Amino acid sequence: MNTSFLKTSKHFSETGKTYLETAGPWSVNVNAAVECPDGIIRKVKRIGIVADTYFSIPAAIHYKGKTVAGFITGGDCDNPEFRFMPYLYRKNGGIFDGVNTD
Repeated sequence: MNTSFLKTSKHFSETGKTYLETAGPWSVNVNAAVECPDGIIRKVKRIGIVADTYFSIPAAIHYKGKTVAGFITGGDCDNPEFRFMPYLYRKNGGIFDGVNTD
């Protein structure tokens, strides 16, 4: 059985801190390490197989024992890191409120 279509590749940000991992001939998203609003790099808990727009990929992370839904953006010249942005209208969306991001 040919399993070459299962090969994965990591696409690192310009700084090499964060990455997006894809698999197969269609480059579906399978994993990522992203910078969260508090500046900590975390691996995603869930990631959308395909992007919902050109600029964002649905994802969720685990933070303080809770699942936070949001999206991944970045990895381009204006925003070199892959960043996680929580959906503020969803459950646990405000969990990063009050976090010092300086």
